[in-house]
Amino acid sequence: MNVDDDFTVYGVFDGHGLHGHNVSNFVKEQLVKLILEHPKESIQEGAQLDKALRTWFPAIQDKLELATKSGELDASCSGSTSTLCVHCHETDTITAAWVGDSRAVLAYGSSPTVVEMTTDHRPERPQERARIEKTGGRVVGYDGHCCYRVYVRGHSYPGLNMSRAMGDLIAYYRAGVIPTPDTRRKQVVRDPERSSPSGLSYVSNNFSWHPGDPFLLVCSDGVWEFISSDEAVSLVSMILTSSSQAQEAAEFLAKKACRRWLDQGGGVVIDDITVIVSCLMPHPRSPRSPQYY
Repeated sequence: MNVDDDFTVYGVFDGHGLHGHNVSNFVKEQLVKLILEHPKESIQEGAQLDKALRTWFPAIQDKLELATKSGELDASCSGSTSTLCVHCHETDTITAAWVGDSRAVLAYGSSPTVVEMTTDHRPERPQERARIEKTGGRVVGYDGHCCYRVYVRGHSYPGLNMSRAMGDLIAYYRAGVIPTPDTRRKQVVRDPERSSPSGLSYVSNNFSWHPGDPFLLVCSDGVWEFISSDEAVSLVSMILTSSSQAQEAAEFLAKKACRRWLDQGGGVVIDDITVIVSCLMPHPRSPRSPQYY
């Protein structure tokens, strides 16, 4: 989503549970409303943006609770991840806010350098586990092949494999699964010669991605189950180098993830697979819209 050429917002919302699709759509729509209502000037100020993001997620959780009480939807045992990345064009920074395990990765340079903008919210992480157990939940691990899951102490539900989420109201109140996001900000690193306002590559509106130019990945955990961040960046960089097309790169990564589920996951279940690839175009003076799919 572009907002008056000032910034671009990317989001992945991966629902889970019987009504997860309703919850994820609700979260997406409410976040868009909050972004559009927010003063654009403060988006460019890092501290204010952090504060806003940390406020928005719990505010939407409150709305989910009200919607559940009114019967509009049911978020009692259904929820969603939420990973939001804001690219401020003036400062050329990426700010990520997230709950759950939909990961965002920033890549740049000829190698390329891989920067994980998010850290998966897993219940086995010591700080997450401590909060869960203090709030009435328990974390159960199996034989090393299955992930750790969160349950209400003394019960066999909800069995979430993440320690933070939107919705999941029973886990929120009784097992310490919270909607409070972590945030992270990084400067987009560019080749100085390519970033020059006088560079011919940037005078034209027809920006073409070149090897070494930065790009952003935001994907659901169906991608990351069998593909590491490094491998995903390598695969996307390979396709962008040959075609400069973000859509082709996104489709290639999605198909690769699907194939891994078939080959390594037993072929019985394929998790939801969502891929965003954005070639982060420069905005030296007059902002130009990124290419993303």
